[in-house]
Amino acid sequence: MERQELDSFYDQTRLRSEAYADSKNLVARADIYRFAVPDIAFPSWALSHLSNNLGVSLDVGCGPGFYLRKIYEAGSSNQLFGVDLSDGMLREVQSRIASLCVADAQSLPFGDKSFDTVLCMHVLYHVPDIALAVAEFRRVLKPDGYLLVATNGPRHQQRLREVLNEAVPDTTATSPAKVWPEHRFDLDKGQGILGTHFHSVERFDLARELIVPEAEPVVRYLASTRSLGEERLPEGVTWDEVQQTFRGIVEREIEEKGAFRTPIHAGVFVCK
Repeated sequence: MERQELDSFYDQTRLRSEAYADSKNLVARADIYRFAVPDIAFPSWALSHLSNNLGVSLDVGCGPGFYLRKIYEAGSSNQLFGVDLSDGMLREVQSRIASLCVADAQSLPFGDKSFDTVLCMHVLYHVPDIALAVAEFRRVLKPDGYLLVATNGPRHQQRLREVLNEAVPDTTATSPAKVWPEHRFDLDKGQGILGTHFHSVERFDLARELIVPEAEPVVRYLASTRSLGEERLPEGVTWDEVQQTFRGIVEREIEEKGAFRTPIHAGVFVCK
């Protein structure tokens, strides 16, 4: 895969100023999972793979604090830290929950062996040098510490991507649906990448299905990816045109089948 095909996924300026300037796009994407079957909340499921005593904990790419808040409310960490590239995201985290700072996963501003637990949840595929970030996680973890990493499987949102391909008049190798950030770090690739710095890497999968009875949540999900996918449209094709065609396909599918259905497949790695 050519580097330019993925630049928008790890262009840190764009990620900070457009895709994740605040939580709006994340919230739009998260909203669709209320239609997941079975109805299992991924954050709670993911955290269940760690012990109830997380010690001093760091969430890398913490965003608006989804996981920080859950850990804080559970009382499972005696000291919480969160870092993110986006200061806009960090402003949405309640300051009483954790110590926060703007930082890059590739160069964490902490000393060696500082943490008992490190989290990196659906973030690594946005990091320019994934191997460097994994080395940083190992560096800041105590020798007996744990790393929890979340990502998606290759078939995650498969039907949504197929519809996006159908909506692009001239689908090329660099169309939005052909190039997805998880291609850089998904459940199939993650074990090998993490295993370069961790002697134990356990994988846990959560495969479900989205059954969405109305088009709007699906269209909102697509709209939230605009800053990541628009630049890969064929010349002369606009995002608004593609989104309108996408909506029409989804609406017809719901009319014919009663719902828009797509597999969703995410999981976590527990590393030590």
